[in-house]
Amino acid sequence: MSDAIGFRLVQPQDVRGPDGRFAVERRSGRAARILEGPSMHHLDVCNTATPALAPDTRARLRELCRIPRLATFGCAAIVNGAVAAMPRSQTFVNVHSYDNQLGGLRAAEPFLADGALVLVDDTNWDEPRQATLDFVAASGGDFEVVLDLRTTAEDHPTLRNGVMALRKRGTAGPEPAWPAAGPAEESEPAAAGPAAAEPLVTAIVVEGDDPAADPGTESLTAQTYPNLEVSVGATPREALEASEGEFVCLVHAADPLPPEAIEEALGP
Repeated sequence: MSDAIGFRLVQPQDVRGPDGRFAVERRSGRAARILEGPSMHHLDVCNTATPALAPDTRARLRELCRIPRLATFGCAAIVNGAVAAMPRSQTFVNVHSYDNQLGGLRAAEPFLADGALVLVDDTNWDEPRQATLDFVAASGGDFEVVLDLRTTAEDHPTLRNGVMALRKRGTAGPEPAWPAAGPAEESEPAAAGPAAAEPLVTAIVVEGDDPAADPGTESLTAQTYPNLEVSVGATPREALEASEGEFVCLVHAADPLPPEAIEEALGP
């Protein structure tokens, strides 16, 4: 199994449809819309797969995602993995405006050891992106871009506003589990027809070892919304393929949903 960070259903190149929801296509061509709501589990947490992350570390990161934040679980996993792979003498830099970005990189450069990693987020934005690329171009080959992933919109549930990583050439430490690069071009929203009066909702439970004992799974039996199925598969993608719902919600096995969560997410 690959240790790369990945995304279960929604990918960085995916865009929201006219209704503000992501739609994912089954192999049959029939699309399902992803449910999000104030009482639902955070999509970025449930959608991000981190096979190289220790379960206790993932649990701690998941708890941090309960507080207001300006990054996604995927970004946190990248930072965690990159810093964990660094010797104690190495670090990373994360700044934003063009002048601050370029100045920060130049100020840090003399102190960066061979193989050091520099992580920059919000690289959908022109200023930090261009400043980072200009720094690399002016480095005379001392730095290389080892990760460059953009998203289709701000506050995307995968990598929020994009992320880049630079490496100073020289002896490097262990390679972090970078996300696999997907298609660079923006995808078209999957076509999804109008919802029925009480559309079928499919719940897909992620990271559950024993469905009978998982609080997240158990909470689905208490949902106030009546037209609900739970789809099981070896992976969330396989569970999606086996499902029938017009809407799909990702549920974390460790966290129970409030009884009204799905009904509230569907709206009036």
